[in-house]
Amino acid sequence: MPITIAVKYRKIEKPKQSTPTPEVEKRWEELEKKSCWYIGFKKEIYICKEGGECRTLQPDKYKYDKEKCELEVTLAPGESIKVAEICCSYTGPEKRFADKLNVEELNINTPGGLIKYEGFELLKIFKKKDKTKYVLEYS
Repeated sequence: MPITIAVKYRKIEKPKQSTPTPEVEKRWEELEKKSCWYIGFKKEIYICKEGGECRTLQPDKYKYDKEKCELEVTLAPGESIKVAEICCSYTGPEKRFADKLNVEELNINTPGGLIKYEGFELLKIFKKKDKTKYVLEYS
């Protein structure tokens, strides 16, 4: 049975600085045009099958709200989608690292019900598959 995932990303917002340099100001203006961390930098959305074969999704096959920074997509059994980048292998108890994630919330709507992950909890749900891949598996 297919599942629907909804991901809410952090909005790109310029930090409150009293007098940023012109170079810093220009960089933040460019970043703010992207609107959202991670997903705002993607030109295409890919879905992959278990064997590694990937395909680009057409815009009518997913929903992306740039203002709310929300992505929603339906996956068939055996399909996967990259929803974030994990920069570190940190697994400790420090909640301050939750502020560094690009994703604020991940919801998985399955035939069995809604599974919801938020904030710091997101760091702990992904399991290391190999040196560069972390996966979230559900049943």
